[in-house]
Amino acid sequence: MSVALLVSNKPVFPTFQVTVSGTPKQLPTYTLPDGMGGFTLTNRRSNSGNFYIADSSANALLTASRKELVPGQSLDVPIDDPSRLWADADNATDYLELGVFTVAKS
Repeated sequence: MSVALLVSNKPVFPTFQVTVSGTPKQLPTYTLPDGMGGFTLTNRRSNSGNFYIADSSANALLTASRKELVPGQSLDVPIDDPSRLWADADNATDYLELGVFTVAKS
């Protein structure tokens, strides 16, 4: 389940855009709230192109080294800060949404 981030104690769903398609950009820094399992990245359903997620700028350009998100697709990434990731997109006008996901309790 994806939930909003808390920024100054207010729930928000931050968005992210690349500046130029074909030029990967580092995701912003956020602190993972206590009890959360990681960050959810969602390519908005209304977007017209794909987002590409990787662990480096170079890998975001390599088909074999990146994760492709089609419009409407989400990816849960178990990391404590999304700035560890890089993204590229087919269109600089499309948005990637960031949220957090909870950890299932056993």
